[in-house]
Amino acid sequence: DNFSIKYTIYERDGGWGIFEKVVYDIKFVASGDSGCIYKVAAECYLKAGEESKQEFVKDSQEKGTSLYRAVESHLLANPHLYA
Repeated sequence: DNFSIKYTIYERDGGWGIFEKVVYDIKFVASGDSGCIYKVAAECYLKAGEESKQEFVKDSQEKGTSLYRAVESHLLANPHLYA
């Protein structure tokens, strides 16, 4: 089975301060080895007068990958949580 989720995060205090909101579209696609491949797309809506910063993009990608790897490891170690 394939699953997807789409959600929006609105800018908050303590964030980068350049975004009005960020819309994430995440898809989990079944792979042939009883696992899955996840694909993440993010639409970033900048506040008026702001410019995108490459360091934010790289930092976000690294943090997102780390989060998904941690979740995957936890679920693989604890299959009773979702079986």
